[in-house]
Formats: sequence, C-alpha cells, structure tokens
Amino acid sequence: MLLALAGTARAGEQPEGPDWLLALGTPLADIRLRMESIEQSDKAQSALATTLRVRLGYQFKAYRGFTALAEFDGIAHLGAQSFNDSINGRTNYPVIADPDMLALNRLQVGYAARLFSEASAPQDFRLTLGRQRIMLGDGRFIGNADWRQHEQTFDALNATLTPLAGATLSYSYVTRVNRIFGPDSAVGTFDSHSHFLNAVYSGVKNVKFEAYAYLLDLRQASSLSTQTYGLRGEGAFDLGGGFAARANGAFARQSPYANNPASYGLSYYQAEAGLGF
Repeated sequence: MLLALAGTARAGEQPEGPDWLLALGTPLADIRLRMESIEQSDKAQSALATTLRVRLGYQFKAYRGFTALAEFDGIAHLGAQSFNDSINGRTNYPVIADPDMLALNRLQVGYAARLFSEASAPQDFRLTLGRQRIMLGDGRFIGNADWRQHEQTFDALNATLTPLAGATLSYSYVTRVNRIFGPDSAVGTFDSHSHFLNAVYSGVKNVKFEAYAYLLDLRQASSLSTQTYGLRGEGAFDLGGGFAARANGAFARQSPYANNPASYGLSYYQAEAGLGF
C-alpha cells in the first residue's frame, strides 16, 4: 500500500508522507494464512488450525556503514480453536504450535566495512547485534524453523568475514534463543551462552564445502546442550542436453556440552543425489 501511495518527489523538494518513509529505507510486510490438520492416535480428537500471521517491519538504509531493522509478528487463529497451540491447555487435541501472539520478531543493528576488498567491491566484514535470524548451512542444526508462523530468532552478536573470494567465515555468540512458542510460553525462550562457528568455501566450480562447530549451552534445557562438529558438501553439475546432477553429503559428530549430565557420542550421516531436466 505504501508503494502504491508513494509518488516521486520533484527535484529540489523534500519528500513528504509515504515518500519520506521510503526515502529512509524499505517497509517489510509478510502475510501468511495457513490451515493445518493433525490426526494422532493417542488423542481423542483431531486438530484443525486456521491461523493468520501478519509480519510488519522496517529496514533502514545504510548510513556510513550502519543499518537498523525492526520487525513484529502478529498471529491470530480464525474460527474455532480446535487444536492445542501449546499454551491454551487444550490437551485433548494434538499440538499445532502457532499460539496467538503479538511479539517482537527482529530488532537489530548492523555495521559493514571493507577490510580486504577494494573500494569498488562489496563490504567483506559485517557485524550484526540484536534479535536476528540465523540460518546456517541447510538448517539441520541451526535455523529459524520458519515452517511455523512465529519463527525462531536469536539474541546474538554475529560477525561475518569474507577474506577472499568464495570464502566466508562467521561467528555468533548467542545469549537467548527466542523459540516458536512465543513470549507467553514457559518454554518460549532459552537463556544461552552458545557459540556458532561456520566456514564456507565455494571457490571450486559448481561445488561448495562447509565446516562448522556449534556449542550450545542452554540454561533452561541442559539436556539439549550439545557440541556438534561437522562437514558438509554440495554440488551441481551440468550434464548437457538439459540435464543436471546434484549431490549433497554431510557428516557430523555430537556429544554433551556445558551442564548436560548425559554421556553419549552420536554420528550423523547424510547423502543425497538428484537428477534434473
């Protein structure tokens, strides 16, 4: 609607109204209506949830390398609440974890600079502080769980460096995990002293390699505090005649970390191959 209302300010005029809003940055809007049903053998009734999410925010333009972003989620169910949203107490229904809420989704400031790149190239160093979305690799271990209406975000300091073409290094220190259940849930947040380290190299044609170490220290869920070290690779190859092959492979090793009282060592393997036309 802002874009439809906005005109173009003539030379020498100061922008007003929607023009002024667009001159400073970009409004963010994401609206999602979804219906989900679950039948579960140990529940007396099946669940049916129709929910609407309205996500609104604003991304400010960069000024001397600094940026800022603010974004809120508003979620409401439509019709009968015939499901357990995880906080409404309707335990005779299966869980569809999309409770009604008005919640801060993201609130972050960022800074970008050039440390290694030339003046004509994009900034190769980025720092982000605040409530933010972090998605690493294929999202298997660290991600935003965006299939739910309220995504998972992190209160964190994130630093990303691109020291040479095709190589990206990132580190995040996470002080809180804001989970999909929202701020009204007793398990809606985890206090954290966690570290995410990730390195990606895509300097080889058609192939990308990734190495990572994720050290999760979750104070409200010590049994979920783990250390995971892994490698991942993916590639796409043109076979000619309109055909293309894809391949992915990964290995990771996970064990307890911080105050986790358990003792174990688990291995994760993944192998995928595909053919496209």
